[in-house]
Amino acid sequence: MARVDLSSMQYLGNRRYQALLLLFFFVMFVILKKFVWAYMVFSATVATKEIGTVEPTTVFQVKEQVQKEPDDKAEAQAETDGANEKIATAAAAAKAKAEAEMKTEEKAAAKDPHFAIKELITRHPNCFSDGLWSRSNTGDDDDDAKELLSLKEVGKYELITGDNVPSTVPYDHQCPYAIKYSYNCARNSTELASMINGDMPTDWELILATNRTDSSTECNLSQLIYELGGPIGVSSTHHQHGNEKSNDNGDGGVHDGIMKSKTKRPFNVLMMGNSYLRQVFQAMACKWAIDVTEYCASINQTVCYSLQCIKDRGQENGTGFVEINEVGAFVPPTKYDEGSYQPDKSGKTAQFFRPGVKLPMIVYPQRLSDDLAMVEFGNSIRFYYLFRPDVYKNITAIFEQKFHLDLADVDKLVFNAGQEKVVESDKNLKQILSSTGVWQARSVWPYGTFRKIQERDIGRWFGADNPWITDPPNGHACLPGPPNDETNLLLFLIFSNAKSK
Repeated sequence: MARVDLSSMQYLGNRRYQALLLLFFFVMFVILKKFVWAYMVFSATVATKEIGTVEPTTVFQVKEQVQKEPDDKAEAQAETDGANEKIATAAAAAKAKAEAEMKTEEKAAAKDPHFAIKELITRHPNCFSDGLWSRSNTGDDDDDAKELLSLKEVGKYELITGDNVPSTVPYDHQCPYAIKYSYNCARNSTELASMINGDMPTDWELILATNRTDSSTECNLSQLIYELGGPIGVSSTHHQHGNEKSNDNGDGGVHDGIMKSKTKRPFNVLMMGNSYLRQVFQAMACKWAIDVTEYCASINQTVCYSLQCIKDRGQENGTGFVEINEVGAFVPPTKYDEGSYQPDKSGKTAQFFRPGVKLPMIVYPQRLSDDLAMVEFGNSIRFYYLFRPDVYKNITAIFEQKFHLDLADVDKLVFNAGQEKVVESDKNLKQILSSTGVWQARSVWPYGTFRKIQERDIGRWFGADNPWITDPPNGHACLPGPPNDETNLLLFLIFSNAKSK
């Protein structure tokens, strides 16, 4: 009988066992892999449901959903942009409606000047006090104009401190309307650094008060005029300049730039006097330069007003010797382009300024003079200045051919230095100005009083003291300086329908 090899049988049994074991593990691996795959699909499906998208059924659908997300974001952004555009459109419409309502209120205020004045009375009651005024007694027929009490009595100078600060944009000797360099008091940077509050003329301002020793009665002119809106605001409170005015002034259109087409003519202020009154005109133009809509001056004037010129012409008193053709053209002067302005370094200019002071820029290519001048603000109010009207042979021709001004359209007359005698001696002029009442309500400018009350309240007079002045301070004030206060007073008189003496 053959013998069985037990060791060989044991080996074969072991191999079968190992094969079965490997098969078992392989089957388990396949099952587990399918389970993991199914779990991934399930997780993706649940996640997709949670974000509110269409439920994918396969991994490929999940992949497609992810690829679509950028497009969905773009659509969402487009929807957001559309919503923002609608919001912006609605906001713009609301803003336009608010602006329209505001303009309606402004129109209502323009029709009823008391609309704004009531607010001013509340804020500045002392400026509306009857204690500032009297009734004039000049002897003229029908003269019952309201008149400011003596400036020496109701005016005083105070230092600007704390909340009592200037309300208008300051100007300096660079102002293109301040064309008389002899009025400047400009300082260089070294001098300015050593000064304290009170050393400069613009550190002080004119206050009106019914009782100069009682601060509770004070009227801050500067603040009142600022809140009124300067010349434009003052003119809006007047309605006697509502006459319709055509643009045809008989000169073939030469002065259409001066006589603009308007349904209402501007409020006209006519100032006639010497160089002290000229300072008020220049300060008005400079202080409210931001509102200037027209400016005219004499160009290439040939007349000479010096005492020697008067003597050479055989005139004893210097009156009635200037021909109209000597005053030059009266038109808006052209300007250089602003970027091409250059400092005026000529010796004639430098002699008026301290070393280290920036010299004025050359703005106009022509030679200007404001012996005849006009400045307009906001197309609504004009100030005409005529230096020494008594020197002209034919004053009526100046008004008609140079100013193109109908005297019946003058709303306010201001004189100084006795220049009202020109009207008094001309029957025709006086008749025209009297017929409108403007002659009876004329103001005689109290220039000298400003100096007296500065010396009383400050202890000094801020007169011009530049190197050209041989004996400072000069009788002419620093510009800027006291003439700023004079502009406030003039606008206050216009606003109040009053005059000064």
